[in-house]
Amino acid sequence: YDPGYKFCEFRDRICLDGSHWLTPSIREVFSHKCSEYHKTIDERQKNIINQFLDVVYHGYNGTINPDIVGVAKTFFEKKKDGKVAIYGMSALGHMVKDVLRELGINVVYGVDKNYKNIVSDIQVIAPENIPDGIDVMVVTAFGDYPGIRLGLESRYSNMDVCSVLDMIGDTL
Repeated sequence: YDPGYKFCEFRDRICLDGSHWLTPSIREVFSHKCSEYHKTIDERQKNIINQFLDVVYHGYNGTINPDIVGVAKTFFEKKKDGKVAIYGMSALGHMVKDVLRELGINVVYGVDKNYKNIVSDIQVIAPENIPDGIDVMVVTAFGDYPGIRLGLESRYSNMDVCSVLDMIGDTL
């Protein structure tokens, strides 16, 4: 991966007859540099992303990376005080809960469609049972975030819905 390359430079092929595999119109679409769509990140930022992915794929062992606490602090300084809930109480949800608690942020609920099977020291509720009055919902199910966000915003107009990746995105 080199951000200076254009998509067409590594997607196009020369056919046996000498023509290009990409048609002229598709070649135009693919004629942009990768760096136009992807941010360059430094080692600290890679470390934060890798910590999240490690928790997603290998579980949460209770250890919190200080860099994650730092970016969460920066992110939540911009948020109003109030009730915070976490949508997605897998291992990543538990880690985010601990990070927020370390910052003195009151996490009032965990929300998960598998709520009956989740053990937590906060109340975990079903998505359809979210009460009014939640100020910020941090969604840790980042793969499903667009749909979750639309559903929550259509139901709760005063709720600030953010992805866990938005939390680290302020520093990226």
